[in-house]
Amino acid sequence: MVYDLYKFETILPIFSTILDGHVELNKYLKEIILEHRKEYPQSNVSNVRAWHSDWHTHKLNPKFKPFCDMVADQCTLVGKNYYGGNYKYDVETMWAMMYEFGEHTVKHVHFPNTFAASYYIEVGSKSSPIVFENNLIGSDPSLTIQPKNGMLLIWPAFIPHMVLPTQSKRMAISLNLSPSKYVPQGSQRRYNDF
Repeated sequence: MVYDLYKFETILPIFSTILDGHVELNKYLKEIILEHRKEYPQSNVSNVRAWHSDWHTHKLNPKFKPFCDMVADQCTLVGKNYYGGNYKYDVETMWAMMYEFGEHTVKHVHFPNTFAASYYIEVGSKSSPIVFENNLIGSDPSLTIQPKNGMLLIWPAFIPHMVLPTQSKRMAISLNLSPSKYVPQGSQRRYNDF
């Protein structure tokens, strides 16, 4: 079957925040990532050209559950406040990454998930940025975001992105999220402002 393709310009948001209490959270996450890597030293094969854990690390290691729940709550909030959807989001996949000098991630997308997210635990001033591609005519071809410790990024999962070769160590967690259920108006719990 052949499809006609229609294109139009639109704005695709990337949501960014520095989490409250990230210093303590990052100490906790760094400790469990290092423990996890010791137990599972073999890296997955993927677009990430650095050590990274299994796609279902959150299921292998329950110590990641509180963090995953927090990111799911943030995605639920973004979906509700930005897109007007009353859906609860759950983490489908989650993996930890530890980049060394020169390591990178090739361009990819996280479709068919709704949201993708990255959280930065330990990044230095020479850690590589994440680059999002922009295919709009007459617009800048990409958006480059320099990560900071405690930064959570959330974006529509179909946006192409990559990580440039890093000049210093870089520890992060990435997640894919999809809606798990519809929450009728008036019955959902209240979320803090994003």
